[in-house]
Amino acid sequence: MRGLSLAEIARHVQGRLVGGDPAAVVTGVAPADQAGPSDVTLATSARYWEEIGERPVGAVVVPVGGAVPGRPCIEAADPRVAFDALMELFAPPPWLPEPGVHPTATVAATASLGPDVRVGARAYIGERVRLGRGSVVFPGAVIADDVTVGEGCVIHANAVIRERVRIGDRVVIGAGTVIGSEGFGFTMHEGRHRRRPQIGTVVIEDDVEVGANVCIDRASCGATVVGRGAKIDNLVQIAHNVRIGAHAVVVGQVGIAGSARIGARAILAGQAGIRDHVRVGERAVVAARAMVVDDVPAGARVAGEPAMPHAQALRVWAASRKLPELVQQLRELERRVARLEEGGG
Repeated sequence: MRGLSLAEIARHVQGRLVGGDPAAVVTGVAPADQAGPSDVTLATSARYWEEIGERPVGAVVVPVGGAVPGRPCIEAADPRVAFDALMELFAPPPWLPEPGVHPTATVAATASLGPDVRVGARAYIGERVRLGRGSVVFPGAVIADDVTVGEGCVIHANAVIRERVRIGDRVVIGAGTVIGSEGFGFTMHEGRHRRRPQIGTVVIEDDVEVGANVCIDRASCGATVVGRGAKIDNLVQIAHNVRIGAHAVVVGQVGIAGSARIGARAILAGQAGIRDHVRVGERAVVAARAMVVDDVPAGARVAGEPAMPHAQALRVWAASRKLPELVQQLRELERRVARLEEGGG
């Protein structure tokens, strides 16, 4: 990537250069604690400036009004969005399989591949698969029979898309992810666990991103649904018949049990657990490692095990820190009572 002047950078992010030489050139981006004279970095709070310290840096993207005297700053209405744009600008182009179908890939005769697709080495595309225009299938990925994949999708290496799954447009599926495996459903019959039929499917709507090593189970009947624009981190388990609303965020190591409902724009933080059939309302926030066993109202913030209103959880945690002292006080009281009883006897 060639260097860009600070004037060009400011124009690219629709920002305003303050205190810098418009002709000065930068060649990349870097975090605040690593940026140097040829880098652009981001500072949205005092903590970032502490990490920059006295080191010379090429430029700093800051909020409007946040420029620091003597430092080259680019003020932007939304500095994080501006910095994202710069990372995209300076990023090296991602590796992609060559256009067309690699000679070692297996594509069923009944599959339909749209224009401009890329299918990598040893990928497998099954019977009656429909792969939309411009979609990319990386090496080793498996797309089973009767799957529909929309336009502009990316299926990363070794992902497995099981039979009859439907994927919308501009969906990204991470490496090693499995979509459409059998849901975990058993019926006890004559002293044995008998697997229930899992005849449903999974529907992934447009603009969804699914991280690496995620498991999204097919419905026992009907569909497991991930709504438009939802973002799912690595190492997430989504069980059968779950429905995740539009633009929800599910962070790493979350587990969602069967038939749970996650509302639009809800956030499930890392390692949260959602019980089966529970409803998490729109724009609700579930804190990291919370265990949700009851419905969460729209817009609520919950935390703890079991999950409770966030403010209440903070009081519980504060009280729990005093438990060692309280136990000691209780033992002392017990000893006093015992002495009183002995004396009274």
